[in-house]
Amino acid sequence: MLQVLLIFGALYGYRAPLAQKIHPDCYKDEYVRAWVFFTDKGVHTEQYADVLESVIQKMPTAAYERRAKRNGVFDYADFPLYRDYIHEVEAHGGMLIHESKWLNAASFWVAQEDLDNIAALASVHKITPVAKFRQPQDIEAVALDSLLFGLCYRQLDMFNTIPLHEE
Repeated sequence: MLQVLLIFGALYGYRAPLAQKIHPDCYKDEYVRAWVFFTDKGVHTEQYADVLESVIQKMPTAAYERRAKRNGVFDYADFPLYRDYIHEVEAHGGMLIHESKWLNAASFWVAQEDLDNIAALASVHKITPVAKFRQPQDIEAVALDSLLFGLCYRQLDMFNTIPLHEE
């Protein structure tokens, strides 16, 4: 039993290596739009009730009533991001774009050389690139065989009605 406690005690302070904290796609460009996910929201156990009450008071009436119908589900995800964590990332070269309290993350413009410094912060859980829409490369324009039939050409051709129209 003592061995198990020693192992868990040793692993408690374990931090993931920087290479595992940063998604490899973040290194593709000189500057990257990246989501920086935080480890927590900066709320200690003794502050939990006070912060939760503050969140409920700031919530719009309609949102409060909607949640009250569903057994008043207010939780940790409703807490705002811890401002000090955002300021730490900005101090290490990140430029804030957007915050998401539900993801417990914020998106930043970050230079490639600043990624390792930001990932080394104790408050940072992981860094991933912001998703991008990529246009498919091989788009072929479909030429209509006949302007007369328009978009119905394939359907009419399937039923072999085009020769009837040509008579």
